[in-house]
Amino acid sequence: MLRLNTLILCGVLGLSASPAAAASACFNPDETTTVQIRQLHLRLQVAALKCNDPAWGFRNRYNSYVSKFGASLSSNAKSLRAALGRTGMARTETQFDRFITRTANDISLRAQNSAEYCQQHLSLFDEVLSSRPDALPHFAAMHEPAPAESCARASFYGRTISTRRFCGSRTPSGVGISGALSPLAVTVIWLARMP
Repeated sequence: MLRLNTLILCGVLGLSASPAAAASACFNPDETTTVQIRQLHLRLQVAALKCNDPAWGFRNRYNSYVSKFGASLSSNAKSLRAALGRTGMARTETQFDRFITRTANDISLRAQNSAEYCQQHLSLFDEVLSSRPDALPHFAAMHEPAPAESCARASFYGRTISTRRFCGSRTPSGVGISGALSPLAVTVIWLARMP
């Protein structure tokens, strides 16, 4: 009976996770860059707050960064709201605020585990401040990982893991992967790949 329930559950999951649904629930390349810009912005905010020793000059660097990239950051916020709304990740202002807060909290937690955090981010501030205002998207893409919800990451991830493992059968190779793609918050189960 348990095996039958598992198969029914896997079949329902396979039917509900259609390619069209997967495509709309992930960020396209432009939206991925939009998220990366916001991740960079939040990372610099956290650095300015964490490294508050006046000798480092983080607050002044952060203020210079906001002055230089203010128009790009305002445009980015509008684009991010649109991307989160399109994917269903944040359709309301409250959901948008939660997304930003969750991202900032994740960045802040990583900051606590790094002894060289302030030194690393001092050079990051210097790099971003030396770049042109129109180069912010390229800079963010070079310094921030693609979000787990990126369509490119989701499609690559789907090709490297067999979902049959989750439905009770064996796979010939390991299910998990390491590096920048792990862990992935979104798992899509395709009916065509079911045992």
